[in-house]
Amino acid sequence: MKTSASDLVLHPVRIKVLQVLALGKPLTVQQINQQLPQIAQATLYRHLNKLVKGGMIQAVEEKQVRGTVEKTYALSSGSMLPEQQDIMSASPEEHLNMFLKFIGILISDFEEYIHQPDFHPSKDLGGYSQAILHMSDEEFMDFNRELQRVFLKAAKNEPSPLRQARNITFITTSKRNIDP
Repeated sequence: MKTSASDLVLHPVRIKVLQVLALGKPLTVQQINQQLPQIAQATLYRHLNKLVKGGMIQAVEEKQVRGTVEKTYALSSGSMLPEQQDIMSASPEEHLNMFLKFIGILISDFEEYIHQPDFHPSKDLGGYSQAILHMSDEEFMDFNRELQRVFLKAAKNEPSPLRQARNITFITTSKRNIDP
């Protein structure tokens, strides 16, 4: 059975790997593992291989290091992520299935967060919220462009002892206005 792009991507380990590589900097397995220390190295290798076979990532460099080959990975330039390939042609049931997988990943991430020994949401500046904003399509596109600009600026930050990794998730839905 062929794995769809969404099935390949919407897995807790693989989505974390793709998030790390989406920052644009090619990384070795060791560098990825430093950013995702909760993932065992054997598990990381297994999921990297699945992402390579699925065309999502590629080895952009290989070099000999102490008798073994060290690969550096990056997102594939022509990879079709679910947003581009699967989502536009998915049926409502397929959308719901992809969304449920995505929510499962969010629940897993949140559970990992709250079970940390030093869990303290107010100190971590963590939380969750929902807001309803009324915007025309044009206003919403401007809003998205501004969010993208802010995100891309923050995504360039390198990890450091002064910086915490923060998961930020947006889910956008729309209700058609019935009343004028």
